[in-house]
Order: sequence, then C-alpha cells, then structure tokens
Amino acid sequence: MKRAMLGFGIVVLLLLAFAGYRGLRDAQFTKEHAPPGQLLATPSGNVHALVRAGPGRTVLFVHGNPGLALDFAPVMAALPAQLNLIAVDRPGYGWSDRPQADMSPLQQAEMLRAAVAGLKVQKPLLVGFSFGGPVVLAWAQAHAEEVSALVLLGAVADPHAPHTLSTAQSMLAWPLWGTFMSRVIAPFLAPSAIAHGYVDAFFPKPVDAEVIARGQLHFARPSTLQASARDWQVLNADLGQLEKNGRAVQVPVEALYANQDRVVGLSHGKFVETSVPGAHVEYVEQAGHQLMSTHTQVVVATVQRALERSK
Repeated sequence: MKRAMLGFGIVVLLLLAFAGYRGLRDAQFTKEHAPPGQLLATPSGNVHALVRAGPGRTVLFVHGNPGLALDFAPVMAALPAQLNLIAVDRPGYGWSDRPQADMSPLQQAEMLRAAVAGLKVQKPLLVGFSFGGPVVLAWAQAHAEEVSALVLLGAVADPHAPHTLSTAQSMLAWPLWGTFMSRVIAPFLAPSAIAHGYVDAFFPKPVDAEVIARGQLHFARPSTLQASARDWQVLNADLGQLEKNGRAVQVPVEALYANQDRVVGLSHGKFVETSVPGAHVEYVEQAGHQLMSTHTQVVVATVQRALERSK
C-alpha cells in the first residue's frame, strides 16, 4: 500500500513538473520565436501586427479561431501596393497578449482598436475571417463612425448556429483542469488534431503543409488552446449580441462564403444575406473555409469591391 501511494505521489509530481515546464516554455515563446511584425502597446498588453504601410486607405484583417495575422499574408501580398495593410493577432493568439481568460468579441475589438490607434489609421475597412467576423461586427456596431466598410470571409454570423465544442475543447475551458490538460495532455494530442483540422479547413483543396506546420507551432501552445476554447464558450453564451451586432451594421458589407465549407456552414452566409443591412454576399464553388490560401484572388476582389462601395 505504501509503495502504491509512493508511486502515485511520484507520478503526480512528475505530471506537475511537466505542466510547469510546459507553462514556462509557453511564457518564453516570444523569446524563442521572434515576432515577424510589430508589437503595439495598449493598456491591456501588447498586440502583434503585420504592417505593410502605404499612402492609401487602410485595410485591417482579423483572423479566426484559432488563427494568426500570418493567415492573411497571401492576400496582403496580392493587394495593390498603395493600400495601408494591417493584420493583427487577436488576444491570446500568435504574439498578442491576453489580459484576461474570457474576452467577448467586443472586448477583443476594443483591445485591437487601442493597438492600431497608435498607427493613426482613419476609417479602416475591417476584414473578419471566421471568428474574426464577430469581432469586426462588434467593432462596427460600437464605433460605426470609425469604420468605412466590412468584409466577412467565411465569417461566423448566424446566431442560430452555435459552435459545437468537443468534450476536449469544453474541458480546456475549465479553470484548473483546463490549465493542466493544456500543458500535460494536449502536447501529445494537439499536433495531430491540428493537422486533421486543416484537412477540413482546406477541403476540397489540398492542404498546405507549411500552414499545417505553422499551426502546430502556434495552436498547440497551452495558452492558445485555452484561449480558443474560451472564445467559443463566450460567443455561444452571447449569441443574442452577435445577432444584434449583425443587424446594426451601418456600413457597406461584402461577404464571401464557400459552398463546400466544413467549418462554417452556409447558414452563416444566409444570415448575412437576409439580416445584415447593406450586405452583398457571394458564394464560391469548389472552395472550403481557408479562402485566403486557396482562393486568394477571389478574396482580393472582394476587398476591392468593399473599397469601391465605401468611397
């Protein structure tokens, strides 16, 4: 009995030590992997942004869940050089700080807004991909006078279609067990889950191996795993606000949805089409969720239409 208790105690200590080690490595991520863009200071922490400065109008990109500013690199490279382009990491993703565990889309929008204020942008066109949709919708609803237009790319918008969290995702959102799980169990399971997730995101197109490798580096981090799970929980608990934000839009909206999207269903596009004022929605054939990678020029054309409509 004593040997069994001793063995159990040793296992517990080893697991706690591993959890502490993983937490330390996560905290040192920025030191080991230098951010490719700028760290913009806000009262709540730093926001990482890729900035391609130009003399023209500003387009600001907000990624999905999980995601990175780097997801927009193909689109940024293809847009005209005169545009002023900014892609941000949402709080808790990439190289951006997350000041609190639970952050609503509006709270995230306010932190991003505070970050780009130092860049002195005026009336940006906001582009929201997937979970970035609720963030830019909240931003436009709260500060309509500061936004010129919206582009929604495979954006979460339908308040009647909540995201279904897997059992593992739900557990990651638990205060104590989620921390333990993200540090001890997830390091072994997350890389494979991320690779399979990208198969769905790219379907029906081939998966980009470089995107998978980048996702495995970033999204298997304990802090990002927990931020992702908590974001879905917060959004699902506040779907009424999502609907309110969608119906309250006062600027031109261009939206792009994929007919074979396995991640965000077509009901989200239909909601935008019927319930978001000023929305023009297009559906892309033979396309899945990861539109920036697989249909870059279609996304570029959508952004350019929004710019034209908001002159």
